[in-house]
Amino acid sequence: MTSSFQREIRLAFQVSLFVAALVVLMIYLFLLNFFASLDDKVSIVLTRKYYPIVYGTLSFIGPFSILLFNKDLTKRMRLMLFNQRMVMSEPSSIVSSMKSNNRFATTRI
Repeated sequence: MTSSFQREIRLAFQVSLFVAALVVLMIYLFLLNFFASLDDKVSIVLTRKYYPIVYGTLSFIGPFSILLFNKDLTKRMRLMLFNQRMVMSEPSSIVSSMKSNNRFATTRI
């Protein structure tokens, strides 16, 4: 597989976790609306105890999915946690050629 395809797969997993959390939230709110339309107060009270779990899942799925599926951030976190030094990469040829080729042709009037 190419690296761009792997990046797309990682991004798709990251977004799919967030979409799954939104589906859980939608089902939860649909149940509350359904019980409210039936005027079933006992079921509303029983489903309200899951309120923190549903909203907490939605709130925390974003950061954890970024940590799991972002390769660069995962590598940096691992290096930070295990107290290792990060090896800096060489500057790209475009940047180094721009630095060395800073003379511009000028014309005199």
